[in-house]
Amino acid sequence: MHVTSTRQSLAVSPEARAPERANRAGIRGLTDGQTVKGRVFVDVPGDRGSVKSVDFALQGPKSFSHREIHPPFALFGDKNGKPNGWDTQGFPSGQYSLKVTVTDPSGKPTVHTVSFKVENDGFSGAPATPRPGTPPPPTTGATGTPPPASASAGGKDLLVPYGNALDPRNHAALRAKAHTPAGKQVIAMADRYLKSSPDPIRGIFKPEPRYLPGQDGVVNPNRDMTQTHQLNRFTEQMNSLTHAYAMTGDSKYADKAISIMDAWAKTTTPGFGSSQAGISSYHPLASVFTSMKALKDYPGWKPESKAQVMDWVSKYGERAIFNGDKYNNRHDWRMLFIASAASLTGNKSLLNKQVAEWRDAVSHSIRASDGLQPAELKRTQSLHYHLYALKPLVAFAELARSEGYDLYNTREGQLLRKGLEAVGPATLDQGKWPYKEMKRNASHGMEAVYQLAAERFHSSELRTVASGLLSKAEKNSGWLGERVRGQMKDGSAVGFPLPNLMLFG
Repeated sequence: MHVTSTRQSLAVSPEARAPERANRAGIRGLTDGQTVKGRVFVDVPGDRGSVKSVDFALQGPKSFSHREIHPPFALFGDKNGKPNGWDTQGFPSGQYSLKVTVTDPSGKPTVHTVSFKVENDGFSGAPATPRPGTPPPPTTGATGTPPPASASAGGKDLLVPYGNALDPRNHAALRAKAHTPAGKQVIAMADRYLKSSPDPIRGIFKPEPRYLPGQDGVVNPNRDMTQTHQLNRFTEQMNSLTHAYAMTGDSKYADKAISIMDAWAKTTTPGFGSSQAGISSYHPLASVFTSMKALKDYPGWKPESKAQVMDWVSKYGERAIFNGDKYNNRHDWRMLFIASAASLTGNKSLLNKQVAEWRDAVSHSIRASDGLQPAELKRTQSLHYHLYALKPLVAFAELARSEGYDLYNTREGQLLRKGLEAVGPATLDQGKWPYKEMKRNASHGMEAVYQLAAERFHSSELRTVASGLLSKAEKNSGWLGERVRGQMKDGSAVGFPLPNLMLFG
């Protein structure tokens, strides 16, 4: 759909005319009292010489905030200088206001506001049109919303249309889960962390190697774990608080999460101070970055605080790009980490690059002939590392799905399916794994990955594996508590690396 009206200038008061060059036209694309539908193009004119930053704050039945520091200064960003536009089909109909704060190079702000109405035939909540050159979006129903694969397959509705359960578009589905056993446990964990204080790493994260030199799989029991424990606690704080906010809508959880994140952004240097730092950062911070999606539209997050946090996240993602080797589990986790940072900060160019890299990585790391991973077959825990690599690959596909990419129905997606099927029998009976494996229970905690993959691929073979793994897990009376703790930690060992509804089904 296209915008239903021509671009017009918003009249501004004499006090709001400086800097004249940037703001003489105010907000373009909206006028007071206007009714809009479909895709609307909204921006503020200006260049780097006259504008330092533009902060957009959209308020209404659904809120959104965004900062632009490069022209064109468009409400929903741009791709290679072309504004993406605002797809109002993803927002409920109703009255809205847009506040735009334009800051000039001297730091002087000028504020513009406009009130208008969104009126669509129906609220779909569907993602905007995918970027040019990307894989096709998920199949949509009559409302434009991708149906959960579990629903279309006739199974239990364990999934949500958008891959990240904490995406604001999924909060209604999450709120229905607040009173489930898992929901109550998550909220109880968040309540404990309401009383906690931030304990950020001072300087750069520099953990010691996990394994003894030259002894793959042999853990060094004497390594200093202080910083690792700080990072793990931070992850549990953020994940439990953001889940609790999404499930209850209570601002106390959001405010606490933001205060903790502020402390880390001010104290911890984004980067990797040792060879171990990369892989030890990727899964906890990818989990935090994806869970922070719950806060993206939170009106209580002060713009200056949000800008500092987003800058911190952005630097972390950018500094991971060249940090490490390729075509192994560390590469898989690094891609998820970078993509999670790009998704949170709205860096569409970097996300596009990671989608292309994911497809390249899957085609090189999973063998087409048998679905095995040559790099992981060399390890002393070869089954464990096959599964450890498959987790972030599936999680990446889910993250991409929430951004409008369908990787499951690509050639590489089908290769990922083959990789999951190749190790499936061994996850149920490790005795069927003919390669070296030092761990006694290498598939522990993998049922969530197979549950999700079975639904996305509509695979009865993967569903059989998922059911078998879940049956094994449920024999332990404390399995749900373990899964909740594992998911809030980061999902790398137990659970799934992205927020999901599988715990609450």
